[in-house]
Amino acid sequence: MKHSNVSRVSLGSLGLTAVIVSVAVTACGASSAKSSNTGVNAGTAGQLAAAGTGGQSAGGGNSGGQGGADTPAPHMLRACPTNKAGMVGVWEPSNPTDVAIPPPSGKYGASMIVLNPQDSTIVFAAYDGGGIYKSTDCGATWKKAITGRSADVLNTGSSWSMVIDPVDPQTMYANNGYGSGEGVFKSTNGGADWDQTIPSDSVVGKTAAYNFATRISMDPTNHRHLVVAFHSGCTGDYAPNCLAETMDAGASWKPLKISVGGAEASGIALVDSKTWLYGGTGAGLYLTTDAGVTWSKVNDDGGYIYYRSKQGVYYIGANSGVLSSTDLKTWTKNGSALAVTGLASDGELIYAGLRYCPAPAVCYITSPENDGTVWTDLKTNVMGQGGIAMAYDADHHILYSANETAGVWRVLLH
Repeated sequence: MKHSNVSRVSLGSLGLTAVIVSVAVTACGASSAKSSNTGVNAGTAGQLAAAGTGGQSAGGGNSGGQGGADTPAPHMLRACPTNKAGMVGVWEPSNPTDVAIPPPSGKYGASMIVLNPQDSTIVFAAYDGGGIYKSTDCGATWKKAITGRSADVLNTGSSWSMVIDPVDPQTMYANNGYGSGEGVFKSTNGGADWDQTIPSDSVVGKTAAYNFATRISMDPTNHRHLVVAFHSGCTGDYAPNCLAETMDAGASWKPLKISVGGAEASGIALVDSKTWLYGGTGAGLYLTTDAGVTWSKVNDDGGYIYYRSKQGVYYIGANSGVLSSTDLKTWTKNGSALAVTGLASDGELIYAGLRYCPAPAVCYITSPENDGTVWTDLKTNVMGQGGIAMAYDADHHILYSANETAGVWRVLLH
């Protein structure tokens, strides 16, 4: 049994205001009740298509199902087993003790942060050359997630693209950039064991240059449908560029020739089964509404991490700032002219991570969700960069940020 209280408060040293939906649970431990929080994570590589879902993607099915008509895993509302974070509005580092990140920044840091859509106390973070770590207490403590198959491979690279299946959260996908084995890896036991799904001798493995997967995107309407973008284009009949698509959760992949993109750091974002965005550094932003058969250029700048607000506005981080659109065809630049990477929202405020901080303690910008045109600097601790990936835990009001040169940070918003 639970009750919710809604109030408006100031976010401490952030000097911001947001709506709080606090949930009181009468018993400790797990609860199968759905969260009533209003926040939602940004759609990393298109994993989320709509706001207000509490961090779950829309659609799915059990991993043995035949399509996207199945039901997402029941959301468990649990208290953080230890302290969920420090003081409200105060950013704090949240890193494994065996990962060295010299303050205020190191050369390498965190490349991805994702939350378990069923139980938000479970958090996964990937580190450059350090592998994937798992926390089961809202980021208070961490352990190596990979304890079995492919640990020796995935610990050599950087998994800056990671997707958790919202229907079966034990199923995960990750790349291994600059590691000893490229491709797309899949785990079916919560990140402990991983298996290569695109081996180098497969059709896709021999077609995509270096088999270098850069971005994995899951269809929000069908959890078995994923599309992957690559780092350096494709060869042979699929030149100059291609994507890889699976309809059976990675059991088989087929290459899709496309005439756009191919630049480094480009990525794919699935809005639904046929509507995809492709963009990135030097590649512009492209839209397809027929599952990659034809493409139209919709902006000279681009990105691949998007967020859809409660008002139905799409936001994408780009080199020139934050782009917004209501129809995915016409995009308007908002906010800072600095490069924006990660995006997240608590349902009232949108947070954007700056790739290069204009000042040591200004690495993020924010805008009210019902506006999105006026963005203000958000002061934090001294960091090397803003979040390349961000995630919001609506159950516990924690915002996480994976920073390339400063590791994982978190802040308690309410």
